[in-house]
Amino acid sequence: MSYSIVGCSPGRVYTPDELVKGVCPARGTRARTHDGKEYILCEVSGTQVTVSGSIGRIGTLAPAAGVSPFRFSMFTAGDEVVTKHGAVGAAIVSVTASASMLIWVQIYGACSLIASLSSLPYVQLRPSITGTGTVDDGITSLSTVIDGAWLTATSGLQDTATAAWLNYPVMSRQSIA
Repeated sequence: MSYSIVGCSPGRVYTPDELVKGVCPARGTRARTHDGKEYILCEVSGTQVTVSGSIGRIGTLAPAAGVSPFRFSMFTAGDEVVTKHGAVGAAIVSVTASASMLIWVQIYGACSLIASLSSLPYVQLRPSITGTGTVDDGITSLSTVIDGAWLTATSGLQDTATAAWLNYPVMSRQSIA
């Protein structure tokens, strides 16, 4: 089974008008590039402003009629205690993307993630709940962790792009009590 599609361009940001005109693939289209990285085309949710390396949820917590299940939304307050598993990915954009735009969200392979200051490589990550799309290595008993995502370098500055690896990440409830 091949995931490759003609015209897959990670980093490209599409407008809703381009979707209607058939310029871009449908929401939920999966793609694999020649270097093995995998992506899903998702719609940016709500009023969030998304930059490359932002991590977020793919889908909605409570899908409503007429709402695409392929929505990208960064984690916000309250998400730290979510107990449901859910797909996670990293936004790959060449320009800042905002509500209703369509972006490629990476789910497999080497990438860069926005990380908090001094986050360490190869340790469990949790999403920041500030809505900025950052990850952190400070796990607490109430943390929702991201299984399948690791930094491969120590972040040197606050909220900076840091080398990482994704292996079909999902969020899950962590118990460290």
